[in-house]
This record gives sequence, C-alpha cells and structure tokens, in this order.
Amino acid sequence: MKKSILFAAGLTVVLGGCASIRFGDSGFQPLVFSRYEPRTPNIAVVETTQPAQLVVDQDPIVIAKESNNPQTNAPPDVVITFALPLTAKYFFDPTPNKGILFIDPQSTCEKPTPIDSVKCVPQGTDQNHPKTFQCTYPRPAPSTRYHYCVVVYPEGSAQKLQLDPNVWND
Repeated sequence: MKKSILFAAGLTVVLGGCASIRFGDSGFQPLVFSRYEPRTPNIAVVETTQPAQLVVDQDPIVIAKESNNPQTNAPPDVVITFALPLTAKYFFDPTPNKGILFIDPQSTCEKPTPIDSVKCVPQGTDQNHPKTFQCTYPRPAPSTRYHYCVVVYPEGSAQKLQLDPNVWND
C-alpha cells in the first residue's frame, strides 16, 4: 500500500508539472508533453507516411516581446533550441547552419538565401548525430518573420527529410 501511494505521488509530480521533458542536449521525451515553449520547439518524425515527414510542434514559432529581459535596456539575443525525440533513429545534419538554417522568407530550402545574423549549431556530445540544434540571433524589429529549413537524416541513410516552417518575432 505504501509503495503504491509513493508511486502514484511520484507519477503525479512527473506527469503533472512538466512540459515536454528535455534530456539536456540529447533530445526530448515525446510521451510527456503538456504545453508549447517557443524557445524549445520539438520536431517529431511521422513514420506512418512514406516517405516519413517532419512536424514541428508549433508553426509558426512566435517569440513574444515579453520574452525580453526587462532588467536591461538592450533586447537580448533570441535563442531557440530545436530537439528531435530522444529515442528517434534520426538526427540533424551536423553541419552548422545546415541542420537548421534561417533563410529569407522569399527564398526556399532548395535555393536558400541565408540570414547571416542567425547562427545555428549542433548541440550535444554526439556532434556527428545531434538530436538538438541551437539558433541564436539579435532581437529583430517587431513583426519580423523568418523562414527556416530543417534537415534531418535517418541513421544509416543519406536520404534527408526536410521541412520549411516559420518564426515570427512579436
């Protein structure tokens, strides 16, 4: 009885008080999810379609102006860390500005015009097969919209999966 109560209490704490659980820079746990975080979007791989498809848990990603640090006059850099599922057999293209690449909204992922002020780099201990990618850019003017490309590879394959969602800065 005592073990059951402790288990139930622990499960309530784990499931009730968390958004998607991030495991450092190793990815996210898709079984536990309760709300969206604009600066930590999750990217799922839907394998029920052929070919598999990428889905961002929020599109567009909206970076609200209240995300600014009120303690300083200068707006902070915007940092967005994208993650694949922890257990997925997929990884981001490990090349900086390739796994995630912010581009001009008028260009496409096939013919990108990169936004030079946005720097995106892989995160984690496995730099050859990263599950997380972090992008940093100076806070732009309100209503600035960015387009970005996501490039993911299945383990053991050179056939990439690609997606081109959006970021809006409020």
